[in-house]
Amino acid sequence: MLEPKTAIVFSGGGARGAYSAGVALAFKQCQRYPGIVSGTSVGALIAAMVVSGEEERLVEIWRHLTPQQVYRKRRTLNFLLSFVSNYVYPGFSAEPLAELIKKYVDVDKIRKSPRHLLVTCYNQTLQQVERFDNHSESLHTMLLASTALPIIFSPVRMNGHEYVDMGATNVPLKPAVAIGAEKIYVVVSDHPDDYRRPIRNNLDWAINVMHLAQRDSVLLDIELAKRTNLVTNGTGYRFLDVTLIQPSHSLGLGFLDFHKRHHIQKAIELGLEDGLRLIKQTSLDHTAPQEKLAGHLTPRL
Repeated sequence: MLEPKTAIVFSGGGARGAYSAGVALAFKQCQRYPGIVSGTSVGALIAAMVVSGEEERLVEIWRHLTPQQVYRKRRTLNFLLSFVSNYVYPGFSAEPLAELIKKYVDVDKIRKSPRHLLVTCYNQTLQQVERFDNHSESLHTMLLASTALPIIFSPVRMNGHEYVDMGATNVPLKPAVAIGAEKIYVVVSDHPDDYRRPIRNNLDWAINVMHLAQRDSVLLDIELAKRTNLVTNGTGYRFLDVTLIQPSHSLGLGFLDFHKRHHIQKAIELGLEDGLRLIKQTSLDHTAPQEKLAGHLTPRL
């Protein structure tokens, strides 16, 4: 049954998105269909396939995904020189990912779906966050733009503007709340232990810093809204119930570790397991204080 006031929000995370794919399958198996599906970065691709009803196919894609289907390395020397020279040269080409999106994301199904797709990315030309939905033009290009993590991939051009991944605002709660979500499941694909592993190189370090900022951003959002909920009654604002779904232990995956087949499979399985457990838990106990978190609040109409 469609749940119009329920949203599920998928964060980024590169290869760790396999966990989110497992969570998406858990909702399908429980016959839970949030009416609002939001995402950014790899979460945007997951959200698009969820809206089109392709959760099983999504998991199969992750099980067989290879690095060559996601990115192609560019010349290392040019990439290194870009840090000290007067030009920009991202380290990887996203052309393989663009082909993957065209092959597996069914635009017709998305446009006909009763579920609301929300994808966010950053317009660096106008320096503003922009939101896209089921009926936006150039859906494939928009999804690619949402995955364009700076330093890693080049900005994506749409309508004369350059778009990139949203960075520190990686978990897009606001768009879901703005269209009426009252219950939100937030899926993040990393665990604190993921950032305690040894740093392999400068690129690994830079990606870690960006993802730590993203993680802190969503946790701060939830904590601030949790406090706001305490003073919501009688203020003209509605209570917002948010459940955080995150790995119960480290996935052992870095952002670009698409080659780790065993870890990818385990991440999918853990996402399915954690998702099923939390869906059951929140269905049985809607008042559990540890699960009654909140995001941004909006006035009652």
